[in-house]
Amino acid sequence: NELQLTKRKFCRLVAQQYDSTGRFLSPSIIRGKILYSTICRYGLEWDEELPEELEREARKYLKELQKLMSNLKPWDRPLLLMNAKLIKIVATRDGSATGLGALIYFISRLPNGEKISRIAAGKTRVSNLTMNAAEASGIPLSLNIIANMIAELEDQLEVLDLLIISAGDCES
Repeated sequence: NELQLTKRKFCRLVAQQYDSTGRFLSPSIIRGKILYSTICRYGLEWDEELPEELEREARKYLKELQKLMSNLKPWDRPLLLMNAKLIKIVATRDGSATGLGALIYFISRLPNGEKISRIAAGKTRVSNLTMNAAEASGIPLSLNIIANMIAELEDQLEVLDLLIISAGDCES
C-alpha cells in the first residue's frame, strides 16, 4: 500500500536526501535520523506499519523536509566569492544525548572591507552517548571536516585564522 508508512519506507525517504557537504540539509537530516532511531527502538519489522503516533510525527517531518527541498537552491550561494579573500575558517560543534554535529563556515573580506560568511560544511550524527561524551565527539568530527576541506581547497586558501568554537565557550 503506497499510503502505508513503514520502517523501510521511512528509512528510504530519509536516505534519499543527499547533500554532499552538509551545507544545506544537516540540521534537517539529523531530525530524520533521530526519528528513525526511535522507530528502531519499537522493534518493528521492516514492512510493518508504524504506530499511529510515530506515523504522525514521521509524516510531519517528511512534509517539512519536502518543503525545504522544494525551496532549496544551493547554487544560489557560492562558497567562495571570486572577489573576496578568505580570512577565517570557523568550526563549531555541539552534542547532546540524542545527536551531535559540526558546522564549518568561512569568513571572507570583500574589496570594500565588508565581511561575509558562508556555511562551508556540516555533519550530524545520531548519538546514544552521554552529554559530555557527545560534546567531546564533536571535536574530531569538526577537525575531520576541516582537514578534508583544506585538502580540497589548498591551492585557493591563504587562511590567516582558524577558530574552533565549543558550545561551552559561548556560556557566560
